[in-house]
Amino acid sequence: MPRLPILAQNILLQQSPKRVILSGPSGFVGQRVLDSILEGHAFREMHGQEPGELVLLSSKPGTLMGRLYGEYGAARMRTVRASRADYFSQHTEAEWLDHLGSLGVGGKDSVFVNLAGLAGGGVAGTAAERTQAKNALHNVNYKAPVAAAKACNALGVGHFIQSSTQAVNAERAGQVPYSRGKAMTDFALSQLASTMPVTIACLGLIYCKRDAVVGQGLNDQYLNMTDLPLLPLTPIMGSGLAPLQPQEVGDAAIRLAFLALSDPAERPSDSLSCSLSSLQTTPLCGGGELLRVYDAVGPEVISMHDLLERFARFQGSPTFNPVFIDYRNMEELLNVKSLGNLSRQFVSLLRSEQDGNKITLGDPSAWGSILCGRGAVVSSSTTAGRDGSETDGVALPLKRLDQAFEGTVTRRGFPFLNYFRHLFNYPRAIWPSLILSIELLVAAWRQGALRKALLSVISPNKKNRRSAEEQANTFLARFGKDSGVTKRQVRDLLRAFVRHGNNRRAISPEAAKAALNTAGFPVNSTEFDTAFDQRNADGASEISFIALACFVFHKEWGGSI
Repeated sequence: MPRLPILAQNILLQQSPKRVILSGPSGFVGQRVLDSILEGHAFREMHGQEPGELVLLSSKPGTLMGRLYGEYGAARMRTVRASRADYFSQHTEAEWLDHLGSLGVGGKDSVFVNLAGLAGGGVAGTAAERTQAKNALHNVNYKAPVAAAKACNALGVGHFIQSSTQAVNAERAGQVPYSRGKAMTDFALSQLASTMPVTIACLGLIYCKRDAVVGQGLNDQYLNMTDLPLLPLTPIMGSGLAPLQPQEVGDAAIRLAFLALSDPAERPSDSLSCSLSSLQTTPLCGGGELLRVYDAVGPEVISMHDLLERFARFQGSPTFNPVFIDYRNMEELLNVKSLGNLSRQFVSLLRSEQDGNKITLGDPSAWGSILCGRGAVVSSSTTAGRDGSETDGVALPLKRLDQAFEGTVTRRGFPFLNYFRHLFNYPRAIWPSLILSIELLVAAWRQGALRKALLSVISPNKKNRRSAEEQANTFLARFGKDSGVTKRQVRDLLRAFVRHGNNRRAISPEAAKAALNTAGFPVNSTEFDTAFDQRNADGASEISFIALACFVFHKEWGGSI
């Protein structure tokens, strides 16, 4: 397994061969975990060790195996077999016990990796359709994995690995079927950890550097959240400040594979003291030493606004025009049918993070240390190559977003054909789509983004700048509902800004101080100079209205203005 650090390679060679049962092998994370496990098998064989076995659980095992044989070849597939499993209907411990027992599962060298999950589709329609959709989420995310885990416990399986989500800690987690089901499963598994080793990896936002997508593979049939910044006007729900901790899918997959192929007792276990304790870890602590809970998140915290802005750059988009809108019309559209990985479940959780009183952040220290020890959890230019592999043979740390995409640009345009196909297949989405488009245009006009988008088409090589009035509208759209920010105060600041800046979009620091005094905001010269010294160092001596407003109201804008 050449991507592993030398220490991890040595650990892998010291293990007995594992029979790994993998559910969800065709998913965004699952197919990468499958690939990493096969690398582990090849690595063990290369060193004269028995490779172990991989058993894939799939609703279409014949189709899956046919694709994998074509991708990997017969030689690498010698250690792989597949069995049909239906998470929508296979919900009893007895059924799973017989199913897994028939596959030879049992004993300490058997490992079950549960990556199957359902994030949600449309919920609009008849009462029966809504009930069916909710039942499907509950069945796949709770009933099936819990029954499988109980069967594993009865069979003496050596390790059960659960793919959970950071969303279980969101303020509205109990109101959203996806996160509610995952949280219930996590608790049920923790109760089994007194007799069976259990690892729960609470994944955050997962992206793929190769395809520049989030949460799902690049597919001609679906839209992806990263398509939004390719639009002339990018809709951003709420303030866009929801904190995200993006992780490259390869970083997550290789850690999950390593956990599956190694002894769980030797892995880091101090993550129980991290931020999960408030809602998730406290009820799970009864699992004792056999339970491990990881904040399986990336090494940096960025906002939704900044994430979309970066993906615009990664995909070669010349402009990024954010338009801040309300949630309601987007939710109405997603109630009919999810737009790829942009689902009503996701929007509900996003809203909880942006508007709630509790912010959910994970500590990736223990997760990162699985493959690199305590000193190098986050990658740097000296420890990780551009492709994400280790360069010193000691560590394989988590990559930051910019490091993952360093030197690469995947140029794409917005897949309008996919969206029109979506409307054709789901005609009930046409009306909410029209209403959302009208809201987007009106908000763009008020915030100045429409003018910017039109100018970018007319003069693509000219840097378009928003007027002070447009900046004020954009600031209010993003922060107007926050405590401590009132429309009257922003308008007072705008009038003073225009007066002292002769109606310019940016003014000198001296004029900005005068504007603050005129608007009734006392100026602390030391704080002011400290806040804007870096701008002067970067050659941006003038201060925009948004920059000044962020200073006054103690806000972080992030990205370009």
